[in-house]
Formats: sequence, structure tokens, C-alpha cells
Amino acid sequence: MREFARIMEAILRKLLRKDQLPDLGITESPSTLLRWEAAGLFPKRAKLAGFRVAWDQAEIQAWIDRQFSQSK
Repeated sequence: MREFARIMEAILRKLLRKDQLPDLGITESPSTLLRWEAAGLFPKRAKLAGFRVAWDQAEIQAWIDRQFSQSK
């Protein structure tokens, strides 16, 4: 039941698919993103159905904002 609730919460959020990340300038390889996620350097993906994954748009935007603020 908890898994179902987590999935429904993810569905109600604005989600970004893997193919939408390059539109935001995130062009790293899938393996790099997995390493960054494991190290806590990139937002964790939500597993949806089958092999589908997505990221919370607000978390990705916050990550992008941090990258810009750290580069100054």
C-alpha cells in the first residue's frame, strides 16, 4: 500500500521524463545520472511502471538553480 501511495504522489507532481532532461541542459549519460543520484548529487528518480522513470520537476529546477549559484 505504501508503494501505491508513493506512486500516486509522484503521478500528481509535475514529472520530467528522461528524454526531457536535455531540454533543460542536462545532457549527462544515464550511468552518470545514476552515479550522481547514488552519491546524493542529483535528485532521485521515481520508478513508475515497468522501466519508466521520472524526476520531480521542482527538484530538478532546484538542482539547476544550485548549479548556477555554485558556479558564481
